[in-house]
Amino acid sequence: MKFDKILRSIFLWVFIFSIPSTFIFWTFLSDLGGYDEQTEKAFARIINTGFEEGDIIFPQIDWDLNFLKYLDHGITTVYLTLKETSANDLKYMKEDGGRIFLLLDNEEAWPQISNRLKLKEISRKSAGKGVVIIASDGTLRDRKKVLFSRDIGEASEVYFEKDGKRENCKKTSKSRWQCSRSDWNYVGLTVASMAGKQQKAVWAHPRSNKTLHVKYEVPEGAGIFVLNTAFLPAAVSSSNRSPVEVNVSFDDSNVAEYTNMSVSKIYSKRIDIPNGVKNIDISFFVKDDGQRHFVFNGYID
Repeated sequence: MKFDKILRSIFLWVFIFSIPSTFIFWTFLSDLGGYDEQTEKAFARIINTGFEEGDIIFPQIDWDLNFLKYLDHGITTVYLTLKETSANDLKYMKEDGGRIFLLLDNEEAWPQISNRLKLKEISRKSAGKGVVIIASDGTLRDRKKVLFSRDIGEASEVYFEKDGKRENCKKTSKSRWQCSRSDWNYVGLTVASMAGKQQKAVWAHPRSNKTLHVKYEVPEGAGIFVLNTAFLPAAVSSSNRSPVEVNVSFDDSNVAEYTNMSVSKIYSKRIDIPNGVKNIDISFFVKDDGQRHFVFNGYID
């Protein structure tokens, strides 16, 4: 009993001492080494005025993300993997033609980063105590005519169909179509892990025994269609193994179909577009929609 009282007394004093210690840490020390508020606001201001669809953002200090609260709605392509990212990884993380925004706490870090990622500086802007370098990986001239993730808002039609009856999705922003009252039931821009590679994609969660159609008009001069599809990790690990049936039609003529199994894999299809094709219909069907977290990306060019 005496020992128990001593032990409780020790715990009590440790608890009492921890209160001011915790206060001091979170008030004065928790942001030590991070960005100050002026720099955070400057980062956000530069991004908000210069960011375009297809660009991506890397903060050098990957644990201080207070600048996010100052970003405009819809700017979501912020990656925290600058130290681990390779030049080859960039092609999965960004869209062709997009730029890279690097939020650096000092300019001295840039030469090593540019060499490792094979980047060329486009412009440099001071941001409080830091600097924002906008760079290119050499793909600025490769911007596609239609990039599905970038241009999902430009789709001509998005709807679910069953037995000849349509349920139209409503365009709620330039990057999202809402298909029912359920939050998950939309078709829109997301950042997804496709077979372990983080990249922009279109969230296209199917619904049981209904076919999701995403249609695009073919731009003049386009001759190539590329489609990539994949299940997200949560879907792959689910007990529901229902695959997604994928179908591609050019002007109502079927040109490709395949079964996207519930595995960690990117399924890809490349098809030449014949002259005169006006519309492309990409459709997805699943029997059981439980945890069928499904995405696609690709382009028409």
